[in-house]
Amino acid sequence: MTLEAGKEVRVQEFRHSGECSLEVTFSDGHVQKVDFEPFLRQAHPELKKYLNEKEFARVSVEHGNLVWSDYAMCFPIEALYTGKLMTAESELLKVAEEPEIYGSKTNDKNS
Repeated sequence: MTLEAGKEVRVQEFRHSGECSLEVTFSDGHVQKVDFEPFLRQAHPELKKYLNEKEFARVSVEHGNLVWSDYAMCFPIEALYTGKLMTAESELLKVAEEPEIYGSKTNDKNS
């Protein structure tokens, strides 16, 4: 299921459905199970702490989105709505794959 263009959808509530999984209910009534483990296994080392069940459980809903540790980790609503956090078109991956467009020049050998 995809989001309807121009329609505002928010996270209404969630419940834990596994170690790193949530069942998310949206304001339009859509319910989606989201498995965060694949994302977390490939995430920046600072986010890997959320693979720990106690850390992962510190999630809350703020301003219609899922948030961990004062926005240390949050996701686009569309990614949560579809349950696809790791798609090739995802901005989440573009940060890692194309750091130069985000101002990072970690691989610049001419410096």
